[in-house]
Amino acid sequence: MLSILRIIKEEVQNFYSDWSMGDEPSIADRIYSKNQGIETPEVQRPINAELIGYVHKQGEKPLNPPVPVYKNPKTLDGFTHDTRGILMNTGDLYLAQSYNALHGDILDLLAEKNIISSASKFGYATNYPSNFVAIMRAGGSRTFGQSSAYDDFPIKYIEIFENGEEKQPYGFKNYPI
Repeated sequence: MLSILRIIKEEVQNFYSDWSMGDEPSIADRIYSKNQGIETPEVQRPINAELIGYVHKQGEKPLNPPVPVYKNPKTLDGFTHDTRGILMNTGDLYLAQSYNALHGDILDLLAEKNIISSASKFGYATNYPSNFVAIMRAGGSRTFGQSSAYDDFPIKYIEIFENGEEKQPYGFKNYPI
């Protein structure tokens, strides 16, 4: 009986949680906001990774706000589903926080920071550079696959995925093309 009362107490506390304390909005806050047509701001969680820079455009279209790109995030908390990134042959992962950052734009940022050569980013989907693979998160999972831009998956990319699995806490899977 005591455990049932404890559960009820926790549920009531969650219903009336104090969002001003920085936690998630309570159910009551969400219901009120929905009924009143009020938009509640999204809670930003700090990312446990090195910030590399920002992607400011999606192709030719400006991004507002720009999308941050992180090196070797320890968790995927704060990253959107289907987000894109670049996995290096060293096992380093450069991951955009949102799926709004396209591979070409992430590669532009990495070339600007001298992480990759400018030449290797051009035609990456058909030239299959040996120093990186463009990847995409599978939904909201902890698994990444190769970009859908690729027509083939060379053996050297299997080796890069293996290096990524050794260095990163995530899975890398070759999805059928």
